[in-house]
Amino acid sequence: MLAGVLYLSMPLLVLAFPESVFLTLVFIIPTQMVCGSGAFVGELQSVGLGSMSTPSGVVQNLLEFVAAQPGMSWFGGIVLSTIAIRTLMLPITVAMMRNNVTMMNLRPEMQLHADRIKQCAAQGDEEGKIAASQRLQELMKKNGVSPLKSLYGFAQIPVFLSFFFALRSITGGEVASIKTGGYSFFTDLTAADPTYVLPVVTATTMLLSFELSSRMGTAMSPTMKKVFRGLALVTGAVTATLPMGIHAYWITSNIFTLGQVAVLNTPPVKRLFKIPDMVKHPDPPKQQSGKGFWEELQSSFKAAQAQQRREMEAKAAQEALKEANKEPPKSADQVLSQPLTRAAQEPASSKPKKGRKTGSRKQNKRNGRY
Repeated sequence: MLAGVLYLSMPLLVLAFPESVFLTLVFIIPTQMVCGSGAFVGELQSVGLGSMSTPSGVVQNLLEFVAAQPGMSWFGGIVLSTIAIRTLMLPITVAMMRNNVTMMNLRPEMQLHADRIKQCAAQGDEEGKIAASQRLQELMKKNGVSPLKSLYGFAQIPVFLSFFFALRSITGGEVASIKTGGYSFFTDLTAADPTYVLPVVTATTMLLSFELSSRMGTAMSPTMKKVFRGLALVTGAVTATLPMGIHAYWITSNIFTLGQVAVLNTPPVKRLFKIPDMVKHPDPPKQQSGKGFWEELQSSFKAAQAQQRREMEAKAAQEALKEANKEPPKSADQVLSQPLTRAAQEPASSKPKKGRKTGSRKQNKRNGRY
């Protein structure tokens, strides 16, 4: 019972005492995880699980190994395995955080180079565009940042999916020991929580971790913030039917994220990992327009259409100029000689007959021309 209460109250402890979160997770909780039933090595393979050929199978073997230790339960195995994997991924998180904060500090200077690149591209100045791109790359290289490093966080997605499918198979299979491997009101980790406490805690910890990350410098647009907040709010309803074993992993991971963000933003830890302090920059004018999401989307779409039309018109003008340059204008002599050339090329049948020519001379003689 004590472990269950401590586990569910962990988000508040993290927010109140962020420096002690890892000590609490690693030492206090495991000492209370000796009440539930554990596993035995080979139990998963006896029911057709635990294959080492898939990522989820590797996670299943890890969970079984930890849960099979003396005095350990399935709940304790899930919590400790989650903490261990998230700790191993901590260097990736630190590198991503250092990169993101540095890029945020360089945002005004990087924006100047980006605007210069767009301006040169619109004017057709390829040399200026290349020069501005090189200056931007030199700036990022000098400060050791890259937009690709911001994607390090996606490395956690395969880990999450592996844990999810591993626990889904264990809790949905014929593993008897996990049915008594929990605590208090969530003893059976294969069943859904009839009290809806765990789904609510899952959604709450997700929302708290997001809010804490956004307040402590994680770069994110206002639209993405709304999306993540909405996602966190609907998580409780969507995950209400999931087994409690999956909630045990999810809540532990969210609590770890809370503690991770809080600890990494303390001055001693930032100095240790060489994470710079974030510089507050004024918002760009486009973010102060007061437009809603759909208005901004429509404006961007219309601007893109206008830019496309201008590019097509410029391309058509260039093609017309090329065609005109292929045929240089004719001189006056060429223009005057063109009818004579056509007359010389007319067939003989089109020339006046001999009789007509004679009659024409007689007529001219009568008219006094000869």
